[in-house]
Amino acid sequence: MNRRIQKKRQLKTGVFMGIIFIVAVFFITILNFVAPDREFSNRENRLLQLTPSISGETIADGTFMKKFESYLSDQFAFRDFYMRIRSFSELTLGSRESNGVYYGSNGYLFEKTASFGVHDNENREAVSNFAKKHEGINMYMMIVPNSVWVMSEKLPKFAPVENQREQIEQWANSVTDVNFIDICDKMRGHQDEYIYYRTDHHWTTLGAKYAFESFAEVAEIEYSLDNYKEYTVKTDFSGTLESKSGYMVEDDTINVYIPSQIEKVIVTDSDTGKVSPSLYDSTKLSSSEPYAVFLGGNSGMKEIETMSDSGRNILIFKDSYANCFIPFLTPYFSNIYVVDPRYYYGDVEKIMTDKNITDVLFLYNANTLFEDSSLYQVIS
Repeated sequence: MNRRIQKKRQLKTGVFMGIIFIVAVFFITILNFVAPDREFSNRENRLLQLTPSISGETIADGTFMKKFESYLSDQFAFRDFYMRIRSFSELTLGSRESNGVYYGSNGYLFEKTASFGVHDNENREAVSNFAKKHEGINMYMMIVPNSVWVMSEKLPKFAPVENQREQIEQWANSVTDVNFIDICDKMRGHQDEYIYYRTDHHWTTLGAKYAFESFAEVAEIEYSLDNYKEYTVKTDFSGTLESKSGYMVEDDTINVYIPSQIEKVIVTDSDTGKVSPSLYDSTKLSSSEPYAVFLGGNSGMKEIETMSDSGRNILIFKDSYANCFIPFLTPYFSNIYVVDPRYYYGDVEKIMTDKNITDVLFLYNANTLFEDSSLYQVIS
């Protein structure tokens, strides 16, 4: 009798769990159809695949199915939650790589190194030609090695990594008429300090500070950072590498360096026309992209007017690594013009002439530069 009752209970439990599973699948399916597609993932710092167009040609060459698979993956409801569950399971089974991110020691996550992209030679040639065209302008270039190379001792065993020193040296040897600032040794020398975030692909403000010292020496700037004070503005920063991989590690902190003397600046976003009296946007700290506290994030072009009477005006071609580097420049340049080629569609030559540019700096992290497809288009 007890055995019969037990079987009935098991049957009821099985039916109940089956109903829950069917309802969950039905709910997620409906949600996937109803929810609007997301164009960009701030947490993963990349564009997401939208609904692909279908045609006889895209079906025949296989591109439709390839994009449709990416679409289903990118637009899947509760995708971030699913990735965390998957990564935890793989980590338990011994895997130390998820979605292009390595799980390293000391709670560090590392983005894989990039190989040279199809436009790398065009970018190199464009930088050289731009420098030759503007002979007499102080021309500088800094390629920042990524944490995966600088802190390679913390990687899982046998993790394949490109030699970024050799990649950067190839750039240094091929771009001409440019003062190349090599910070590989400097960053390696400080690798035990907090110069890269654990959960994010960016360097920290401390890393940018060390890079500024190298830049100042080459740019013949008599600098002093003694009057700067470090402030922590966020203690629970969870960056793109954590969200991209699904791994959960200790949160990062975001720090800023503020001069003790009051420094007035006027920051104008040429894309939106917005004018701000600060290099920082504190509202971003509570957003999904806290790193955008520096300069308010990326845009096509920003103009920064400072209190400096140096008469030097610098144009910076950059990626997001430059955003926390630029505040160190304000005491030494009267005007700073910041162009992100990924979002800029204006005339660079007009900036060079109209703004009386005296200095130009190309500042990129290695992974972004090597795969970039926009720099050569903007400066050619």
